[in-house]
Amino acid sequence: MSDRVVKLKASCIHLRHKAMYSDPAHDVRGFVDESIDTIPFFCLLTCDCLGPDNESAGPAECRPGRSCYCSAEDPSPSPK
Repeated sequence: MSDRVVKLKASCIHLRHKAMYSDPAHDVRGFVDESIDTIPFFCLLTCDCLGPDNESAGPAECRPGRSCYCSAEDPSPSPK
């Protein structure tokens, strides 16, 4: 764990990175640290760096409008 300030940003509830499992400050469902740019992200639905739509998983890619996106406020997939 570090003393670095965690800046959480809303994201898909299925987006994950390894710090979410080792640092309680990162373990917030539907939010990722917007300052992280060196940690590989993966989709919890596929357990891969690609989402179910075969597009990259990451904070910039996993956003409203994507067919598989689910927000913490409304966990249903985006309308197609």
